[in-house]
Amino acid sequence: MSEQFYSNHSALSALENIKKSSRVCHAYLITGEEGLGKKTFARLFAKTLLCTQSETAACNNCQSCKKVDSLSHPDVELIRSKGGKSSIHIDAVRAIKSGAYVLPNEGRYRIYIIEDAQNMSVPATNALLKVLEEPPAHTLLILTAVSAD
Repeated sequence: MSEQFYSNHSALSALENIKKSSRVCHAYLITGEEGLGKKTFARLFAKTLLCTQSETAACNNCQSCKKVDSLSHPDVELIRSKGGKSSIHIDAVRAIKSGAYVLPNEGRYRIYIIEDAQNMSVPATNALLKVLEEPPAHTLLILTAVSAD
């Protein structure tokens, strides 16, 4: 998957620095135009943090990397917009809130990737604030959106 970012050296470098420093924040917002690769980069981010073989980047060979690629890793949950404004509902955020306090099964982190976060309903956004304000140490939220607004 990192080969899809072969020319985006600054993004890959930032990812390597985060893993090397072991100073991982509890939430990241990845923004940019549609089709830029935000969702792919979010999965690469999760794979890099959960990789068991490499100290800097995802190795793409270990079981953890393969599970993230196949979307079957027990510590990575993908929340997708069903299309359209307000299509990520409060039920999805409630599931995040209940699972965020459970320890990871295999990796160091429990990672939630919320794709197209701009499509969260107002109640869902408000519900997510609790996890963002008081996150468990082992939980990481990666949100993708068209803009930071």
